[in-house]
Amino acid sequence: MNKKVKESTEYQSFEGVKVETPKAPVLPTFDSPEDDVVWKKGVEVSEKDYHQKITVSFRNSEDFEEFQVLIGQAIPHKVNEIWHPEVPKDKPTLSSFFSDDTVEVVPYKVKPKRVKSKVQLDVDIEEKKDPNHWTYHWLGMPEFVQEDNPPARKFTAYFRNEEDFKEFQSLIGQEMTNKTKSIWHPKLDRTANSRLRWIEE
Repeated sequence: MNKKVKESTEYQSFEGVKVETPKAPVLPTFDSPEDDVVWKKGVEVSEKDYHQKITVSFRNSEDFEEFQVLIGQAIPHKVNEIWHPEVPKDKPTLSSFFSDDTVEVVPYKVKPKRVKSKVQLDVDIEEKKDPNHWTYHWLGMPEFVQEDNPPARKFTAYFRNEEDFKEFQSLIGQEMTNKTKSIWHPKLDRTANSRLRWIEE
């Protein structure tokens, strides 16, 4: 006959004394109701939840990988929003229960984007039925192709307070203000081509 055994944190020692086993520390989870809203996946961020937000853009995969190492956060491909630091400083983390060894960040590379073929581009143009579209007016003019040059990677970074925001600036070596809305990494030199002139012989 099988007997049901009731689970308990107490057990009987060989001396007949009840001993209670120590409970393991409770680690934070993304499902805990008392957790901050910024820990939860899929929760829309409102202005009251953050101190500052910045859009960060990158020219290539090397710049994106360097950035992840600088801030100490690995950013997966499908992630379009991050918090810095990833976990609030007043929240316990797994590392706080173990050694103080630093964990090396393994950065993600930028995923190559699928390039449309010339045939597909021609189809896209044919599908534009708007009579005001530039393709209907660029007639008898020199051929000019303006290729798209979007960032290799882009996402939004949120900061909980001024201290976190200043720490971020120090890590990546760029100065920002509360009015800064977007940046490039490395910093974009907007005056690099300002002195270039077209000279006709």
